[in-house]
Amino acid sequence: MRLWPSFYASLTCCLMVFLLTPASAQRSDKQDRPSPVEALQSRLQQVRDDGPRLPPLPFRAPSRDARPEINWDEVQAKFEADRENARDGLRSVQDDLAAGLPRLSRPELNAVLMPVLIPAAAEVDRDSLAIIGQPDAYSATGALTDGTALRISGSRKKLVLEEPPRVLEKLKQLRAEKPELPSLEAAYIITRSESSTDLSFSRFGCGYVLSLVCDDPNGDERCAGDEFIMALADSLQLLLDREKIRFGDATALPDRHQDNVGAETEENTSQPPVVSETLTGNGQAALHVDAETSLEVTLENISAQPKLLDDLGNSFSFLPVGDLLPQSGPGFEDNTVYRDNLTFPTEERAFLNSQVYRYGGYYGSLNDMQGGQCAPENFSYPWQDTFCEKRSRQQKLCPGGGHEGLDIRPATCTKDKHWAVSVEATRVVDIRRHWVTLQSAEGTIYNYLHLNMSDLSVEIGDTLVKGQRIGRISNDFFKSDGSSVATTIHLHFEMYENYVGDEEEEPFFTKVNPYATLVFSYRQKHQAKE
Repeated sequence: MRLWPSFYASLTCCLMVFLLTPASAQRSDKQDRPSPVEALQSRLQQVRDDGPRLPPLPFRAPSRDARPEINWDEVQAKFEADRENARDGLRSVQDDLAAGLPRLSRPELNAVLMPVLIPAAAEVDRDSLAIIGQPDAYSATGALTDGTALRISGSRKKLVLEEPPRVLEKLKQLRAEKPELPSLEAAYIITRSESSTDLSFSRFGCGYVLSLVCDDPNGDERCAGDEFIMALADSLQLLLDREKIRFGDATALPDRHQDNVGAETEENTSQPPVVSETLTGNGQAALHVDAETSLEVTLENISAQPKLLDDLGNSFSFLPVGDLLPQSGPGFEDNTVYRDNLTFPTEERAFLNSQVYRYGGYYGSLNDMQGGQCAPENFSYPWQDTFCEKRSRQQKLCPGGGHEGLDIRPATCTKDKHWAVSVEATRVVDIRRHWVTLQSAEGTIYNYLHLNMSDLSVEIGDTLVKGQRIGRISNDFFKSDGSSVATTIHLHFEMYENYVGDEEEEPFFTKVNPYATLVFSYRQKHQAKE
């Protein structure tokens, strides 16, 4: 019995050695190993330091724009069906055109060399409809009777990608899962993001996208569900003069226009490097080239570029496409440069990074990025992708969320100061609440959100040249009733393309990730220097 105290003493000693020694070793190991936040900050700093020596993105460029022939006999059949088989609640949009609705401009309509489709559902406020037309593209904007915004855009040209991104296979799968729209005899896909619910389809060889913007995209069943936008798409009718159907493309005398378009395209594809700028008498930026120090950046030589400096001499660097902040989503890998002749959408230097998961964002604390939106870390390189960043809406094309755009901070944390510009020659097709929408002659759609909407430099219908000022970057964010929603000072930039992997395929007119496109255009703007 006297052995028990000795036994307990030995056992206690062993336990103390067993418990204390590994714990102290673990503490030492933890002290040596950086936390996830420290590792993130260290990585960002390394990219800043080594930016010019980063391996380049494996850029993929589009091959060409294809312009398919239109079967005008098929268009004629659809036209007659619309007039003869109008269903209850539908009114012929041809009657609307004949009645001379104030915003349905016949000259705009007659400029279009493709079938124009317009929603004719009873829920549509017909007096709100407006058309902005170009030979190979158009956009019709309007609203439902309660003010909910809608737009349908069409493109005759389709972008044939030399190396199709993997998302095309996902789009094909989604389209195969859906039945055809009865009135259009067309397969479709429905996608959702924070800014809109989109229904995309192809008909007559052209691509179309119908967009609906609800104040509460999650709570409003018209945007949260499929049924309403499907019914809206099923109400689409052709809006065309009979003479255009009879003679097809010949009715718009395209020869003179095609000559002009060719000249613009040739000029745009040889964009000069921007190294300085002044203001002309009309307040627009006049861009100048220093031929001795500039180096043209092309898709062929971008991987060999030396040090890249912005307008303050800061070294430009960027993280790979799809490389999002921790806990903000798995990202979306698409290295395609959809348009290699664009200028960057801001006049000065800019910083692409998260408005939600960084300093000043709602979830900034997840990465220990606590502080206000004007933290200097938000206005420094490297850039970071935010396409498919985890947000409130689920998106079938995004593995972790529904942010189908890129957030761009201006040069400084000052609102209503820094200009957003047109990335290429475009027309202004919509100005609403907190966004401006542009469309190019090829049909590409560009959405600019959160500008100072009370002081824009453009109006609906304006024709813009590449680099022309649109408005100043701000934090405007409004519901349809005029009430405001809080957001940071930034430009939310979106891009829609009508694209295919093979010219014989039906196109997809959907939002695309413009990250690689903007990296390329920024490197064009801020030329490489030794």
